[in-house]
Amino acid sequence: MLEHLDKNNGRELFAKAERWASKKILLSCPNGYVPQKELYGNAYQAHVFGWEIDEITNMGYKAYGMAGLRWKPSKILFFPLLFWALISIVLQGLTYRFPRIACAIFYVKDIEKSTSIRV
Repeated sequence: MLEHLDKNNGRELFAKAERWASKKILLSCPNGYVPQKELYGNAYQAHVFGWEIDEITNMGYKAYGMAGLRWKPSKILFFPLLFWALISIVLQGLTYRFPRIACAIFYVKDIEKSTSIRV
């Protein structure tokens, strides 16, 4: 849901997640900005902001690629959807290790909390 928030609200969500989490924070979002308007009349489905890998990894998150390649063939090229899906599946091992070329990113942050009780 991170892509549905503006940058300030996204930063606030990160801060809250770090306060709430006891061991790890797991999140996924598109790799950068991916345009999407409202869907089925739901304005909350619109993408508002796109986080870049460096913005999130600089906060201590480790990035893993998922969902195939970031680049999709243009409408001019003839790539049937099934063919493109197969290419994405085959390249999933590569995009996992090199998230900058992935369509979406899965982020993990280990949280180290003190044993003292916080109020």
